[in-house]
Amino acid sequence: MRKVKELVLTLKPEDTVFIDCREPKEIQRLVDELGAHTIIIRRRSSEEIARTLQYNSSDLDYLGYNYDLSIDNDGTLDDFEESIIEFINAQGLEWY
Repeated sequence: MRKVKELVLTLKPEDTVFIDCREPKEIQRLVDELGAHTIIIRRRSSEEIARTLQYNSSDLDYLGYNYDLSIDNDGTLDDFEESIIEFINAQGLEWY
């Protein structure tokens, strides 16, 4: 977390950082300490497989978190790329 905070402190207001985090306590810590906004990218078939195989409950805990935004990834790779581009444009973000 220390390195993430150090990075965030170097950013300009218009900069955006995406952090991959699955532990609800760590997600909440990012929200509380850095003002993070939360997004889940869901692929329902993967979630169903995880439930069917009865993964360790901690592997699925992230599904119970109350995210700010959800993006579905149930289609092709091209569909996913289009969804991400739409998201970036809707948020008014710049991307390279």
